[in-house]
Amino acid sequence: MLEKELILPAFMQNNIPVCFSCDANFVPYLGVCISSIVHSSSIKNNYDIIILEDKIPEWNKQRVLGLI
Repeated sequence: MLEKELILPAFMQNNIPVCFSCDANFVPYLGVCISSIVHSSSIKNNYDIIILEDKIPEWNKQRVLGLI
């Protein structure tokens, strides 16, 4: 049985939560989505980006984090 982890918002005001589910096959599309959010986001809002992932190599995770 998997242990459940409570996820709390990083920001309390003007928070926009965004959640993705991804594996290694979809990392390029995840990168496009995150890049789009970064480029079209408003300075007035805070964005909580949560990525539920399975078996994404560490080097690929770093590439996605580099977009932020």
